[in-house]
Amino acid sequence: MWAGSDASQVVLQKDGLTIAAFAVDHGPVFPAAGYRFDYSDRSLVISGDTAPSATLAKYAKGVDVLFHEGLPTAMVSILHNAAERNGRAGMAKILADIPSYHTTPEDAARIAQAAGVRQLVFYHTVPPLPFAYLNAAFLGDAPKIFHGPITVSKDGTLVSLVPGSTAVTMRELF
Repeated sequence: MWAGSDASQVVLQKDGLTIAAFAVDHGPVFPAAGYRFDYSDRSLVISGDTAPSATLAKYAKGVDVLFHEGLPTAMVSILHNAAERNGRAGMAKILADIPSYHTTPEDAARIAQAAGVRQLVFYHTVPPLPFAYLNAAFLGDAPKIFHGPITVSKDGTLVSLVPGSTAVTMRELF
């Protein structure tokens, strides 16, 4: 599971659950990993922090749920410009750098659509969204690209996949 490799490594196999790790592109940070979870007839992938990744698409093939981080460059650009205007050079630099090693909602939607996933869930949203009414601005054109359900999660979102079913249920724990 090293940069440039599209191999996975099983990190846990117990009681019918298999968790495999695979490399994703989060340069300059190395190593960075995504994870695939398989249990019974259900599966999900967690992207980890990553730029768009063919390896991630490979491991997301046909999963019930793809959890993908997301960073809409237009929103981050607004924050970058505000940081520059207010003399926050350090923050401005970070906001200028991070789009190169994260994935836009539209690119995550392309990965989900190409991989044939059933549902796309965004987590680790940058910038954090304080109100659900900002979700549409965060998603941009992602709903036009991915034809399945899309959720912008928040801390405490619980996703359940019951074996023997195709249902994906979600609830907020707090």
